[in-house]
Amino acid sequence: MRPRFDRPAALLAPALITGLFLLCSPLQAAAPARFSGKIIGMVKGASGVAQMGATVQLLNRFEKPILRAITDERGAFVFDALGPDSYGVRVSMTSFMPVTRMNIQVGPGIERFLAIQMASLFSSVEIFYSPPPGAFLMSEDWRAALRSSLSTRPVLRALPGWDPNAPSRRQPGPRLLSDTRAVVQLASGDTTTNFSMGSQPDLGTAFAVGTSVWGRNQVHFSGNLAYGLQNGIPSAGFRTTYQRAMDSPNGFDSPNPLFSLTVRQLYLPSMLGPNLPNNTASRAPVLRSITSTFIDRWQLSDRVLLEYGAALDSVQFFERINYLSPFGRMSWDGQLLGTIKAAYSSGLPPVDLLIRGTGPAADIQRELSGLALFPRITRRGGTTQAQRVENMEIGYSRNLNLGEVFASVYREAVSNAGLATIGASASLLGQDLVPDLSTNTSLFNIGNFNRNGFLAGWTQNLPGNWRFSTAYGLGGILRTDQRSLPGTDSPLGEANAIRAGIHRSQKHFASMKLSGIVPLSGTRFYSSYLWTDYRALTPFHTSLTTTGLAEAGLNFGFRQPIRGFPGLRGRLEFSAEMRNMLAQGYVPIVMPDGRTMWLLPTPKQVRGGLSFIF
Repeated sequence: MRPRFDRPAALLAPALITGLFLLCSPLQAAAPARFSGKIIGMVKGASGVAQMGATVQLLNRFEKPILRAITDERGAFVFDALGPDSYGVRVSMTSFMPVTRMNIQVGPGIERFLAIQMASLFSSVEIFYSPPPGAFLMSEDWRAALRSSLSTRPVLRALPGWDPNAPSRRQPGPRLLSDTRAVVQLASGDTTTNFSMGSQPDLGTAFAVGTSVWGRNQVHFSGNLAYGLQNGIPSAGFRTTYQRAMDSPNGFDSPNPLFSLTVRQLYLPSMLGPNLPNNTASRAPVLRSITSTFIDRWQLSDRVLLEYGAALDSVQFFERINYLSPFGRMSWDGQLLGTIKAAYSSGLPPVDLLIRGTGPAADIQRELSGLALFPRITRRGGTTQAQRVENMEIGYSRNLNLGEVFASVYREAVSNAGLATIGASASLLGQDLVPDLSTNTSLFNIGNFNRNGFLAGWTQNLPGNWRFSTAYGLGGILRTDQRSLPGTDSPLGEANAIRAGIHRSQKHFASMKLSGIVPLSGTRFYSSYLWTDYRALTPFHTSLTTTGLAEAGLNFGFRQPIRGFPGLRGRLEFSAEMRNMLAQGYVPIVMPDGRTMWLLPTPKQVRGGLSFIF
């Protein structure tokens, strides 16, 4: 039935409605519901009784409390209007053991449901990625109303014209393409070369696009078209990644593997011509590679996470070589006791494990880094070889109120290691020397070696989103004491003499790293320095379990957001980086004919780029 109003109320009604509309309009315009998510949960005891008055803290990815809630009479709590990110919750209550759960992924329009069971000894948190069975946030009165017939429901009787099947009330189906984001990068400068990871061309246009197909299939497509300023080498690469249901739980409901296929092609310079096999001097060699990668995560329990996968590479350079690179990492979250990680990798370092973080930005960065990572190809005795790194590591970290303490021990075996050189004899090209893929240097195969070491450090949280890390350790390095090479009767003897002068040694090292965001301007800045023996020919260990170790030498970098143009969707970002600015590790060797050959484990690098992100 329609409500009746007397005449004074009828006159005031339009004014009241108009005022409420004006007051609520700004709030509705600023509502972030479309771009935010929720975390909803219920706290119960071991016997299933709802716990009222439990304290629930919402933690960010660094385990810092950002919000706080108290459970109601049904033991329920809600954190809404959350931006896309990785969160955690910490629940505490008198006479119960506190419980913490991290790595709760929240995306736009996504709700996470938590079923928390408090106990005196072992408390647990279970994540549901859809409303759990039994609708635990629904009261018994609502259940009884929904079980009744349509004509007898008291709420629906007040709305006789209400049609539950009206087109405007139907939930829209998934669109063909949704949640699309992309980035385009134009970068120029010196190479980004790492002894254990590969190299990237110095001038290139890279792009990456990610989208969701029908709401359940996550697809990324990226490419890199590059041209080397130093040597005139064109290169191209493309990478496609597919994952089913990106927001599905990792291991709780079903496996969620990620598959990627990467193809690359690069034309090496004609400087190899006189030394090519089979008298093919008129044709420069072509390096082609195809990489197929598989990675998955399996949550074995509330505290144990297993990440595993493998990459199959096929490389064509003079000859064809095929090799498999498996990798895995297991993490045990001891909550207040800290986190222990054990990792293993063989072959190329796994980019998916090295680049940490969650969300669209981290996914795009993984795509670009995986595409730019060329295999490090060397030659020895006229045979094509691929550098492989086998790494076994155990790490420990614990978050405290003021920062994080970390430590790790590792053992590493490198085969067919490539070392950048300048000034080597041209007669070695094609036999024991290969032009670098992105500079005017060459790669010299120094053979195989093993090394082990440990490191320990501390990361201090500073005001204003700044962090300062220090680390100390002892690790294996390669060094050479020779400053001149004795006379030899052949290029092969010269190469063997260089290898014979390189030996392994254990050396101490220390590092410092500062990173943060400049207020007002939003500039992301970092600087680092790693001190060790200046004659070390290898950079230090690339860790799969810790993040506090700096890169070799003195390094700087920053990323500056730039306001977009009016009416243009997206934003611009300028970046620059400078690595090993003190030329640490440069070792000269005087050859028998009087020229000087330099061994460069980590060349000086200066790069800049402009990114358009939308």
